Amino acid sequence: MIQNNKPRNSLLDENSIMNPDQLQWIVEFSIKRGKQAEFERLAKEISDMVRRSEPGTRKYEWFLNKKENRCVVIETYDSSITGIYHVNGEAIKKLFPEILKIAKITRFEVCGNPSQELVNQLADVDAIVYQFIGGFSR
Repeated sequence: MIQNNKPRNSLLDENSIMNPDQLQWIVEFSIKRGKQAEFERLAKEISDMVRRSEPGTRKYEWFLNKKENRCVVIETYDSSITGIYHVNGEAIKKLFPEILKIAKITRFEVCGNPSQELVNQLADVDAIVYQFIGGFSR
């Protein structure tokens, strides 16, 4: 099958391959004892703020373990530009310092091909970058 003069392989659909600009972040927090309710409130508040003000943020999901002492956040951004926008955005400036008073970042991973500018802006959180080598999303 030919589409737009490009061969189409049914096993490797060009629409399924990861967008080379898209980034996924995995951030893990350790929550101070007795601060779970406050952490959950802040997570919901920052999520609402990001949803309203950052259209380039495709995914921003917070997951709490059963003991309620650890949280994983999975984030997806259209590009390094939208990642930079997030880092410098209202939600991070206003609410992230409050989160860091009651929780500590224990892991920060960036999956994809971030710009050097974004990597530099994430230096304070010791982000580990994983370059995309293959795979797909449906």
